[in-house]
Amino acid sequence: MYIAVLEDEENIAAHTEGFLTAAGHSVMVYNSGRALLKSLAQETFDLFILDWNVADLSGIKVLHELRQQARLSTPIIFLTNRQFEQDIVEAFESGADDYCAKPVREKELLARINVLHRRNSQVPANALNPVLQGYAFNTQSNTVKWTKSEQAQSVRLSEKEFKLAHYLFEQTNRSISRKRLMQEIWGNEDKALSRTLDVHICRIRLRLDLVSTSGHLQLKAIHGFGYKLVNLSDQPANLEADATH
Repeated sequence: MYIAVLEDEENIAAHTEGFLTAAGHSVMVYNSGRALLKSLAQETFDLFILDWNVADLSGIKVLHELRQQARLSTPIIFLTNRQFEQDIVEAFESGADDYCAKPVREKELLARINVLHRRNSQVPANALNPVLQGYAFNTQSNTVKWTKSEQAQSVRLSEKEFKLAHYLFEQTNRSISRKRLMQEIWGNEDKALSRTLDVHICRIRLRLDLVSTSGHLQLKAIHGFGYKLVNLSDQPANLEADATH
């Protein structure tokens, strides 16, 4: 899982990052609530772990922003010294999924993370072959179908191409870092995969008609960062100038 940790005590942050990474997770640590919220313009996470007592923007305020403003349903765990009943109740009523007291018990936190992951990984039957942005993804055959100029289009992708395309379509209009894409599709962030990622992106762009001349969807390169699948109908007239290839 790709986990965001909000913790402003360096030793606790380093310890938490260490055992989560050792358990196979990718971790981004933020010592500021505002920095975490700002990162959402470019990053997507599978789980948030929030400390309550953070100087610039408390964990409970970050929780409110994630649920009410960003409208995220991503699982959220509090990891905090605050153990009063009213605090726990407030966190759950504000949208937290779990609440853990410090000092952290590694095995317990990992078990709670696994429970949330299993709960959120249960795919309803009607989501096995999703239709995203007008493109139908067949997860059994790795084929994608859509309509262009009233003509039915269909392509069969390789396993990695299909997985990458499906992930990008799920994150439409969100910039995704190269690091995150390599982690999601290949399971690691090895620099040697960078060229492989570019080749897969190029093939997806051409085969699914996501080129710069497409009037509906365009797969754009974000210079120095990663990629973004843009639905032009959702964008303002003066679309920000993303570098495209």
